[in-house]
Amino acid sequence: DGQGGTATTTAQIANVALNDAPVLNHNEVVTVLEGAQVVLTAADLDFNDGDNADSSVTYTITTLPTNGTVFKNGSSLGLNGTFTQQDVVDGRIVFLHDGSETTSAAFGFSVSDGIGGTVTGQSFTFSITPVNDAPTVNVSGEVSPRGTEILVNTQTGGAQSAAQITTLGDGRFVVTWTDASSGNTDIKAQVFAASGAKLGGELPVNTAVAGAQSVPQITALDGGGFVIIWQDSSFGVGGAAGDPSGLATKARIYGSDGLPLGAEIRVNTQTSNDQSQAQVTALAGGGFAVVWTDLSAVKDGSGSSINLQVFNATGGAVGGETVVNTAVLNGQT
Repeated sequence: DGQGGTATTTAQIANVALNDAPVLNHNEVVTVLEGAQVVLTAADLDFNDGDNADSSVTYTITTLPTNGTVFKNGSSLGLNGTFTQQDVVDGRIVFLHDGSETTSAAFGFSVSDGIGGTVTGQSFTFSITPVNDAPTVNVSGEVSPRGTEILVNTQTGGAQSAAQITTLGDGRFVVTWTDASSGNTDIKAQVFAASGAKLGGELPVNTAVAGAQSVPQITALDGGGFVIIWQDSSFGVGGAAGDPSGLATKARIYGSDGLPLGAEIRVNTQTSNDQSQAQVTALAGGGFAVVWTDLSAVKDGSGSSINLQVFNATGGAVGGETVVNTAVLNGQT
C-alpha cells in the first residue's frame, strides 16, 4: 500500500479452447469437357480446420448439381449426400457432366468440422468446354450407338479377354474380365456411369495371385452392389481360402460405392479335385447363389455332380453345399 503493508494472493489463468469453423483455402472453378468427368483435388476444393483432421471436415450437398452428377467412389451423391476433405485428397470425388449444351455447372454445399463449426451458403462451379458433337441420324425402329467405342481396360499390356457385363439399378454398369498382363492371369473390373465414363480406376478383384484366375462371371445385387465369381487355380498358395487339391470357385462382393465388402471367399466347401464352370445369380435381399460342376465324385459317388451354395448379402454361407442333381450315374456337367 506504499507504507510497508503487503498482501499476497494466487491467481489462476484458464485457457478456454474455442472451436474454429473450417477456413477456405481453395474453391476454384474447374474446367471439364462437355460430357466428360473430372476428379476433384485439394487444389480445387479445400476447407481446412485447425482443430480436426481432413477426415472430420465434412461437405454436405445442399443444392443438387446442375447439368451433371457428383460421385463418391463411383456412387452418385444426392441431396444431403456427404463427403470429406480426405475423400477429396484421396481422389474419390468425381463430377460427371451430363453432355448437355451448357457452359457451366454447379452444386451448393455446406462444410462442417463435426463439433459445431459450420460454414453454409457455399457453391462449387464448373466451367464446361463445349464439344462439337457430330450430327446423328435416328431411324424409326433402329437402335443407334450412344457415343463412340469405349476402351474398357486401362492396362494394355498382355491380353485382356473373357469380358462379362452387368447393369446396376441407377444406370451404371460394370465390366469384368481376365487380365494377362502379369505372369499369371488376374480378374479385373471397371465401373462406368450410364454415359460410358469410367468411375474410378480398374478394380483388382482377386487377392490370390499364384496360378491363373480366369472365367469371371458377374451379377448385380439388390442394394446397388454386385458380385464377381471366377475360377481359381492358385492351389491355396498366396491367398486366403484356397483349394489345395485343384481348381476352386471364388467370389468377391462389392457395395454400391464400388468398394469390396471384404476379401475374396472360396465358394466350394468340397476341395477334392476340381470345382469349375460356375454360374451366379442374385437373390432378394442382396444375397446370391452359385452353382458349379464338382469333379470330386464325393457328393454323388460316381462322377461329377452339380453343386449349389447360397450366400447372404455379406458373403456368409447360408446352409451347406447342396447337390442339385438326383441322377448319379456317370457325370453331371
